[in-house]
Amino acid sequence: MHTEGLTGLRPSLSIETQPSLYDRVSAAVVASVLIFGLLFTILFIVWFNLIPPDSISFPGILTPTETKQVEFGLEEDLLEPGNEEFPEVATPQLAKTLEAVTDVVSTVTGAHETNTGNDKKIGFGFGHGVHRLPAPIVIYTVPEHQRWVIQYEATNINTYAKQLSFFQIDIGVIHTTENKIWRVHDVGGTLKVIHSDRKNENQTIRFQHKKHRMRFWDQELCKRANVDLSGTVQSQFYPESTLKMIRKAEAMAIARDATDLNRVSRTTLKIVPQEDGFKFVVTDLKLR
Repeated sequence: MHTEGLTGLRPSLSIETQPSLYDRVSAAVVASVLIFGLLFTILFIVWFNLIPPDSISFPGILTPTETKQVEFGLEEDLLEPGNEEFPEVATPQLAKTLEAVTDVVSTVTGAHETNTGNDKKIGFGFGHGVHRLPAPIVIYTVPEHQRWVIQYEATNINTYAKQLSFFQIDIGVIHTTENKIWRVHDVGGTLKVIHSDRKNENQTIRFQHKKHRMRFWDQELCKRANVDLSGTVQSQFYPESTLKMIRKAEAMAIARDATDLNRVSRTTLKIVPQEDGFKFVVTDLKLR
């Protein structure tokens, strides 16, 4: 049998197999996870062994006879601190302490009540006890400059100026950077400018307009008195005689409503004309 002619029919076996890209990436991820996991375990063991045993504390079970207090992670010192740790209290300073004490008269009268010990609020017991009464509630009066709201009824600047002159209300021109104040007096009659300062006007009750028209009228009246308004603000200075009129009108309104001044948070007053001039009329009392 001739076999020489069959050699050309053999298959070629030269094909080589190799891993795919997916296999390579998967093997790299698994190897990384194993390596990092091993390193983390080693570092955790080393860190845990470096912690001193005394720094770990747990709350123990205390018997009723034990007085030692133990908290989580914190334990009381066995030795009390001495004066060397607090030099500011090592030397008594009685003189300075006495100087810091002032004589204060309490506005609340202390009261004591003797109890038998059998009370629903404080429990049952034997002997006598001291029951402290609650302090009385004190309601303070709102200051006048925060309580009063003044409303002007004027259709033109001349009527407004007559109202100011009737109540002797001055327009105060206050300099914002210098200690200078000019009081424009009798704006509805004979204009007069009075020089003053913050020290002299410290106790003067003053008001400022919220309406733009009223502020413009104040500035116009000051210009008529040849007062320079650059770098200034304007306020209205009320004399004591006008304040007494407002207090009287407010007191009449409070008596009419059968209320108390301590309950009033806002008093709205309106200037209305009368036969011989003008007067203040309370239009609203806001209670708190």
